[in-house]
Amino acid sequence: MTQEDNGPHVSVEIENSKFELHKKDNMRIMKLTQQTEFKKILESKVDINLKIAKILTNALNWKIDFSAFKGCKYTMTFPLVSEGIKQAGPSPQDKYEEYKNRNESNSIQTHANNNLITAKGIDEDIEEEIKNLSKNQYEDQQNAQNVESNRSIVPLETPKPKGPPPMFIKSTCCGQALLLSLKELVGTLEDNIGLRCDEAYLEDSAIRFLKDCFKPKKCSCQPYKFIFVDMDDPTISIKRFMTTVVAITKEQGVSILVYGCGTNENRARPQCTQAGAEFLKKPVTPDALRVTLPQ
Repeated sequence: MTQEDNGPHVSVEIENSKFELHKKDNMRIMKLTQQTEFKKILESKVDINLKIAKILTNALNWKIDFSAFKGCKYTMTFPLVSEGIKQAGPSPQDKYEEYKNRNESNSIQTHANNNLITAKGIDEDIEEEIKNLSKNQYEDQQNAQNVESNRSIVPLETPKPKGPPPMFIKSTCCGQALLLSLKELVGTLEDNIGLRCDEAYLEDSAIRFLKDCFKPKKCSCQPYKFIFVDMDDPTISIKRFMTTVVAITKEQGVSILVYGCGTNENRARPQCTQAGAEFLKKPVTPDALRVTLPQ
């Protein structure tokens, strides 16, 4: 057996017994060979039998001396890339990596039939193999197309929002509400009310946020609509904070509603009233905000 290149290969061990074909039979097989895409056979066929091996040797113009191995097993090596396949398919290195990943060992053992092989039987078996191969490939392609088609046709179901729609259109740029030490209120305001929030944890930080919202910007966003303050935070003085907020907003000629949120209504509400802020009892719910906040 001669081998024309040292590229990727498949080794097939075959028992050579009672295998005799005449020149006329070889021509029939060669004719069928020319009508077959061997690239697909190599990619899809796992159990390569003696008949398929004979087709491949003819297609690759290899010569095998069967009489030298009469009655014993021998190994044939088939290159995975021939000149015709190179033009239509991947490079030899790509092909080698593909087959290496598929199977650690690409050695396939097949054995000849104990019965005498006839030319008619070979033609019929080969035609059946090719029909089955083409049918399987067609079904795989159809299944893949159906799956892709279903993905594009069936619309994704969007979850329906729970409860009433948001009161405001949430900004995608600047904050619409300033929260002082009220992280737990962010989700309610953004998801249920439609207000984009900026968070501050100290009075000084909140004042800086407030001043920055009045600075010239490239966008068309407006200053804060609302400010929410945690009345349960002992580090915050609502009176001191409100004094600064009123001074800044008065200078800018705008008005911003400030809400103090507290657990102890008897203590927090009077403080808010005295400082000029509205009171909201914790936990602050979406329904309470819808009733309280003006649009």
